Amino acid sequence: MKNKRIIAAAMAAGMAVSLAACGGSASTTDTTGTADAATTEAAAATDGEGTGFTVQLGPNPETLDPALNAAVDGGNTLITIEEPLLIIDENNEIQPGQAESYEVSDDGLVWTFHLRDGLKWSDGSDLTAKDFEYSFKRLACPDTAAPYAETVVGMIDGYQDAIGNPDADGNTTTDPDWDALNVVASEDGKDLTITLSYPCSYFDKLAAFVATSPVQQATVEANGDAWCTEPDTYVCNGPYMISDWIPSERIVLSKNPNYVGGWDSSKIVSDTITLLLLEDSSAAYAAYNSGEAQLVKDVPTDEIPSLTRVEDGGDFYLDEIMGTYYISLNDQKEPFTDPNVRKAMSLAIDRDLRCQHHHAGHLHPPPLRWLAPASWTTRATSWTMPTAASPTSADDYEANLEEAKQLMGRGRLPGRRGLPGC
Repeated sequence: MKNKRIIAAAMAAGMAVSLAACGGSASTTDTTGTADAATTEAAAATDGEGTGFTVQLGPNPETLDPALNAAVDGGNTLITIEEPLLIIDENNEIQPGQAESYEVSDDGLVWTFHLRDGLKWSDGSDLTAKDFEYSFKRLACPDTAAPYAETVVGMIDGYQDAIGNPDADGNTTTDPDWDALNVVASEDGKDLTITLSYPCSYFDKLAAFVATSPVQQATVEANGDAWCTEPDTYVCNGPYMISDWIPSERIVLSKNPNYVGGWDSSKIVSDTITLLLLEDSSAAYAAYNSGEAQLVKDVPTDEIPSLTRVEDGGDFYLDEIMGTYYISLNDQKEPFTDPNVRKAMSLAIDRDLRCQHHHAGHLHPPPLRWLAPASWTTRATSWTMPTAASPTSADDYEANLEEAKQLMGRGRLPGRRGLPGC
């Protein structure tokens, strides 16, 4: 099984963790190898002309239009075939992307990005700052209906004019003018200046978000929404490009020969990446076991106890997902208007039992914080649930249950006899 792990490691390094960067809960290989090690091992493990590997993507992507995508599978593909002004490297650090440098004004409002020399689209034509200007403004255009528009460009000066200055009910009060967005390319196409309405300290992260990747205006206008559905019309600027696409079967990515950007091309070691469009975990696991796929992101739950983790010498790798599952109660409706009832319900849930029997416990640890473990930093680890919403003891369910019964008896509820514990 070692060969499978080596090839997948090459993906993590050479592709800048492109297929793992958006998260996931489990896979059957380790994708955390370093770039240099992955390059050496992949070269040693592969003979013959050309290299390539196959991974499970998931279902058919809803869209591969950077402005419209809001799904993990689409995002995992897009960060491999598109590149924004900045990128996030394998260490989760912001690095130069299509822009080789940038500076921010003292008041935090003006961000100026200086693009690399020799930028090209995958069709060989020149890519300039004017392409980024068009793409940012297209994000703001109401007709685009970009799901992340306000999140990504809402802080840019002119955004309200771009979307028609909506009133409290969301009705436009002026004609939308997406050209009003204060994003300006220099005449020579080398620099892009973005002026914000208010300081946004994380704007560099937004400039590395795949939604801000450039799209080629001529291609979009010539093909409409269909521009991103066929290899022949999908013009991109990332390390890879789409060379074949069979819906519900596979998407094949090939090295983009015109790529110029933030990733070290010597570490993009695979000539092709085949994305299997498999959603069923059993089919994906079968593809892995047969050798068709070198990495899958999901396995049947009942197979998990039999799998050997990477740290124990196996192929099974767990990747924490930045998410928390919870029950939301309508505290405007009886009996949940009573905080004692809400706390009692929280205490009465046996989190360990639920995770073990319903979520294969070692994949979903019982949460005692709003923030998922994968998002914790030194400063965030103390952000626990409020006392009234968290169990008294994470380890003593019987004590929690007894306190829950006492709280239910304490609740001043006219109809509480029908509730558990009353």
